[in-house]
Amino acid sequence: ALPPKGAEAWNAWTVPIGPATELRLTLKPLAEIGELTIQIWSDRLKDNVRQRISGLRRDETRALALPLAKLRSGWAMDGASLDGSTFNNLKIFFQGADDARVLVDDLEIRN
Repeated sequence: ALPPKGAEAWNAWTVPIGPATELRLTLKPLAEIGELTIQIWSDRLKDNVRQRISGLRRDETRALALPLAKLRSGWAMDGASLDGSTFNNLKIFFQGADDARVLVDDLEIRN
């Protein structure tokens, strides 16, 4: 289970991102939380891409399938696409009390 500061993995994968590449995972908050962020650094773009997830409810599991090529760089998430980049890192963090936790399960990258 992740704390609010989250967890990250660097150089854990080497997956070329194309139109069909998806990040799949399930999330289950064990407390009331605010927005959860999935963040990926792109070496090609020299910038982060983010997907903000809202509406997660305590003790409810939500499955996500994020098409990585559609994620956009920059704070406003309106920059360049991840398409053509290499997926090799991931960071997940959220807004919540210090003792809040989110379970992450079934994480996989599909091409």
